[in-house]
Amino acid sequence: EGPMAIVTVIYNTPKDTAAFEKYYRDVHLPLLTANQQEIGREPMAIATVIDKQPKDSVAFEKYYAETHLPLLGANQQEIGFNKAELTKFESNLDGSAPARYRQAELYFPSLAALKKGTATPGFKKVAGDLPNFATGGVEALVAVETR
Repeated sequence: EGPMAIVTVIYNTPKDTAAFEKYYRDVHLPLLTANQQEIGREPMAIATVIDKQPKDSVAFEKYYAETHLPLLGANQQEIGFNKAELTKFESNLDGSAPARYRQAELYFPSLAALKKGTATPGFKKVAGDLPNFATGGVEALVAVETR
């Protein structure tokens, strides 16, 4: 596998922006999508776990930092995710108390890799640890990158 390579294409400002955007949306993106496997990159897949408000946020944070995150890190290679993004919600957009508490997103190179990774004993250990601190419950979702 190795490091991911990124190809960046920078377009000059077109003479007709509306025509460019229409062609890009209607012709270029479908062409790119239709040839992704040949190009060599499938859409990434993301496993998202959203923690609801815990009964005791101090206990949650202590366990999360001292036990759960080290467990996730120790099993990363077996599970096969490339990156983890961890979020703690501060508020809802309107400034009110957040509807959810934390979110963890695990990024996989493809949906097949996600399915393989979530079937491993390492992932089962990590998922099995959630009830030990996520006392408000969790929502778990699978997403596939779109363009």
